[in-house]
Formats: sequence, structure tokens, C-alpha cells
Amino acid sequence: MNNQTSMQVAAGIIRDEKGRILLARRRDDDYPPGVWEFPGGKLKKGETPTETLTREIGEEFQLELKNLTILSELDFYDEEKKCAIHFYLISARIKCLRNFTLNSHADYRWEEFHRIREYTLAPADQEMLEKIQGAQST
Repeated sequence: MNNQTSMQVAAGIIRDEKGRILLARRRDDDYPPGVWEFPGGKLKKGETPTETLTREIGEEFQLELKNLTILSELDFYDEEKKCAIHFYLISARIKCLRNFTLNSHADYRWEEFHRIREYTLAPADQEMLEKIQGAQST
């Protein structure tokens, strides 16, 4: 396995004003297909993780992000490549409640934190959820 990081990704655990968390479902033509994730995206050259999240979440969900706090960095291996994922805990202010079209995802939900474990998450997101739940139980 190649230990060199081949991709940098930023993902947001985004809370709305009611404390719910944003989950997004990947399209069936994405990998892995149809799973739920904490939304985000790949860092473009010269972009910071917070810039990536602001751009990706603004474009896809019409949300204005505030209070971006690094939660954890996770090295994740998938299909023989290493991916460094920067997870952020974020508060969001909803700019537009309707009239937007998902481009990169098939669906989205605002969900209570304790119910997220009922969803089939992408492997890295599942690992992050387990870290958070483990920290809460100690």
C-alpha cells in the first residue's frame, strides 16, 4: 500500500440553528454509491480546508458557514490510496431554504445527532462518527 497522501479532503459536521446535523447521500454513480456522508470536497491547489468547505457547501447547499473549528484529521486508506480528511465542526446559517438543486449528491437530510448511526455512512465518515461517540461516552 502506498503511504503517500494522494488526496486532501475537507468534510463538515454542520449544525443548523436547531442543533441538527447535515447529511448528504452520494449519487449512485459515485463511490461508494448511495451512502450518506458529512458533506465537503477535495481541496483544490492552494486552497485551505476551510476555503474548500465554504466553497463546496455554499455551492451545493446554499449555506453560509460560521464558526469552523477543526475537529479531527483522519488518514483513511481506500482502494490502495491514502486520503487525508480534515473534519470540521461547523455552525451554519441557512441562506436559502428552497429553490436550490443538488449537483453532487442525490439527497440530503438535517438529522438529530443520535439518529445518525441509523444511516449507512461512507467508511471514513463512519470512523469519524465512532470517534465522536467514543469521546462522548468517556
